[in-house]
Amino acid sequence: MNKQLTDHVIFLGAGASFTSGYPIGQELRLRITSKKHIAEELRKIVSPESVDPKGRELFRQCLDNVEYFADSIELFRHGGFGTVDEFSRLASTKYPKRVQDVKALMRFVLSLHNPENNFHESDYYPFVQKLFDNTLYGLKPNLTVITFNYDCYLDFLIQKAFRYRQKLSPNPDRLDKLYRSILTSGFYQRDNVTEWAEQNANFNFYKLHGSITYGNDEHWGYKTLFEHDTYTRLDWLNRRFIHQDPPPIVFPWELFDSRSERFVSEDEFILAKECETRDQPEQGQRLFKHFVSMWQAAEQKVADAKKISFVGLSMHEFLDKGFRYLLKNNRNDVQIVVANPDNQHFKDDTTLLNPDSPCGKVAALLKNVAPDMKWRYSGMSNSLTMTEKISITPRYSFKEFIEREME
Repeated sequence: MNKQLTDHVIFLGAGASFTSGYPIGQELRLRITSKKHIAEELRKIVSPESVDPKGRELFRQCLDNVEYFADSIELFRHGGFGTVDEFSRLASTKYPKRVQDVKALMRFVLSLHNPENNFHESDYYPFVQKLFDNTLYGLKPNLTVITFNYDCYLDFLIQKAFRYRQKLSPNPDRLDKLYRSILTSGFYQRDNVTEWAEQNANFNFYKLHGSITYGNDEHWGYKTLFEHDTYTRLDWLNRRFIHQDPPPIVFPWELFDSRSERFVSEDEFILAKECETRDQPEQGQRLFKHFVSMWQAAEQKVADAKKISFVGLSMHEFLDKGFRYLLKNNRNDVQIVVANPDNQHFKDDTTLLNPDSPCGKVAALLKNVAPDMKWRYSGMSNSLTMTEKISITPRYSFKEFIEREME
């Protein structure tokens, strides 16, 4: 590995997927808690008034499937929850089945949208381009990408770009099972072993909250979500909507013990406890090993990082336990970058560390969970004057971050 390259860990939040067209924040909440808003989204892709009877039938089937989760939607909506995280945190002990229902509904809502239809608008395309080194076909070994997003569009783009570039390369590497797992955080196929997480000398990619699906899943995989036409995609989604196992989405409080920073036991793991089919206990045990191995590997990369960037994160308190686990062992002199459009509101603040600003929230987080870390502005901040240079570098969009902070 080129020692001149800075070990750079990039955390991606919901804001990073915004230009790919995925609903975030309030919009995602409305689509999960309101059949009316789901219907409005469906109308954008298939009309109930269509002259094509297939279109009318698909629209009806989608809304009928949503009705299957009516009780869970009612709990979410009338409880006045702002996010899926809030609902899941409160309901996970007494109503774990409802939490899994909301995750399945979220999978369906996110699957309605195909970002490939407007791929030119997505920041993920230039981001993926910056992941490759000067050979144009190898991934930069100093980069670790950690995402908290459930959609799998970035996973799809990384492995697809790698596969196509290898075809053009003079010495192509075979995209075998292990490497597909590395490039999709182990969410390419269900029977992934954990060896992929044990390699950490090269480019690394971790989806710490899990994924709405597996890449090669026959019904919900990359082909269905990103390569099929609209009608075929909706037809596949409807066929397996109710009968599909819960998506492999796991929140930190479902993985970590509530009284410590240790992992729960395998028997306490939510996907091992809440089983409706005979295959689910084994799947739950496998996913437990998957998530533990993934978090452990990510913690090692964060501990070694000399640059840490937070892109599109809201920094809400539900992330604190996970960040404490990831950041507590970093005692380096670390460049900190915070990329968020909300930084613009505090641009005239002389410190930019207003506690309500994204930079201020990250500063508070670091003081709380990583007291031994020393942090400073980015080495890429040459455009700032000496008086403007602060301990955290603000960037005002994902696009600006890609252009200015990715070596």
